[in-house]
This record gives sequence, structure tokens and C-alpha cells, in this order.
Amino acid sequence: MDPSEVFGDRTIVLKLLEKQREIRQREENVKLYQDTYDPRQPGALVKYQQLHSSIDRQTLKELGYDHCTIDWNNFPGIDDLIILYFEKDEEIMKMLGYSFINGSMYGDVLDSPISDVGLISLASKEVLPLSRLHLHKEKPLLIIASSLS
Repeated sequence: MDPSEVFGDRTIVLKLLEKQREIRQREENVKLYQDTYDPRQPGALVKYQQLHSSIDRQTLKELGYDHCTIDWNNFPGIDDLIILYFEKDEEIMKMLGYSFINGSMYGDVLDSPISDVGLISLASKEVLPLSRLHLHKEKPLLIIASSLS
């Protein structure tokens, strides 16, 4: 079966997203995340991807669409395929956790007020508010950070 027959159909995609959410919230899967995923440990991203892949397989299987992919090793995941077909669909993207501003997809924090972030000094263990470190208040502060890289 061509994946577009499943992931290109809005009605099926909505069912997939609801089922995926249900499976992720099941007690055994919540416990699995808590027991096996620790972002401080080496290989955390691999474990995270494995958990998501397992939930994607379970989602497709429970809805009878597990035949839509043959090579599970190269399956990009339900979310990636949905984004491929429904990138401009606000309802679907919101279900995936994205928000829209002026018709474009962005993360939830763009143009939203956020509380001050505290950074911990490695030397003194003192918590320093980020606003205190921002010396040129008239100019925007750009922070580039990554996680699990």
C-alpha cells in the first residue's frame, strides 16, 4: 500500500493522532518513558526515538494500517509523514503540538511572554537571572541552545 493512501487522508490522520495520543497516555507507556528515558544519560535520544517508533507501530497496528510500510527500519514516523502531507493544516499541526502565527508554523514561544530564566553558576552555584546578564537592554538578546546533542 502507498503510504499516501493513509497519511494523505485527513480523516485517517485524525484517527491516527487520537489513537497515538491514547497509546502514549496509557499507564504502561508512561511508565516505560519514566523508566527508560533519562536525558542525562548517553544514548538518551536513541532510546527516545525507539520509544516513539514502538508507539507508532502500535498505533498503526491497532488501527489496521501497519501494512502501509514494509521497511520499519526506514519508516520516518507518523508525525513526520503527517507533517509532509498536512503542514498547512492548523488543526492537525496543533494536535502535533505546533502553533501558528500569521498562517505560519512556529513553536509555542514565539512572540509570547516568558518568565525570566535562571542560570546556575558552575563556580558559586548561585542562580543568576538571565535578564541580569543581558547588558544591552535596548538590543535584543539572542540565545542559541541545544539539547540532547
